[in-house]
Amino acid sequence: MGNLVLAGNTSGTVTLAAPNTAPNTTFTLAAPTQTILNSGSGTYTVPGGVAWLRVRMVGGGGGGGSGSNNGGAATGGSPGGATTFGSSFLTCNGGAGGVGGSDQVAAGGSATIGAGASGIALVGAYGAPGEVKNSPSYGYGGAGGNSPFGGGAPANTVDATAAATGYGSGGAGGACYYSSVQADAGSGGASGGYIECIVYPVAASYAYSVGSGGSGGSGGYRGGTAGANGIIIIEEHYI
Repeated sequence: MGNLVLAGNTSGTVTLAAPNTAPNTTFTLAAPTQTILNSGSGTYTVPGGVAWLRVRMVGGGGGGGSGSNNGGAATGGSPGGATTFGSSFLTCNGGAGGVGGSDQVAAGGSATIGAGASGIALVGAYGAPGEVKNSPSYGYGGAGGNSPFGGGAPANTVDATAAATGYGSGGAGGACYYSSVQADAGSGGASGGYIECIVYPVAASYAYSVGSGGSGGSGGYRGGTAGANGIIIIEEHYI
């Protein structure tokens, strides 16, 4: 029998035949479908006829920490929530919240793949440290970590209020202001862990939960901004 090459995602009938003979096998290929889960929790039911799944998912991004004002108190951002598929089968933990009034970084969320799936599990990107000021001026808050879906919040100036965009990315740290005492801007929130994998064989259904973005820290000179929610993208491939 000759080689068979399939291209694109088009549905239709494919005929297999030995060279110079009449067709001897015919079957129909169905185009893959997609389910996107970007909030909440519940049960995902696998459609009939699905042979395998491609799953991409990310945990929630951490919120940015707030920046200090002449030594005034600043608070850290909240961590992002975990995104899970099949309970503990696939887990993307949320990114850490940014540290309030600090040049420390926030650590990205971890990720794990259980038995029955194969692919990559990546730790999320760090949130950038806040700027430290020892002379009269404003200091920038750290940028939020970017997830593979992009959208980490940019470094925060004195008037910046932009929240993180994209999925699983971190919020920005709050700015600081020095007039007579050292001031420390907040660090950005980290992004959630990321998974891209193939699931085979498939179960009839999977419990899922999408991690929420962490809230920004408050107090001090400027507050941090919130991290972005996680997401689960499921591609269904049919027999």
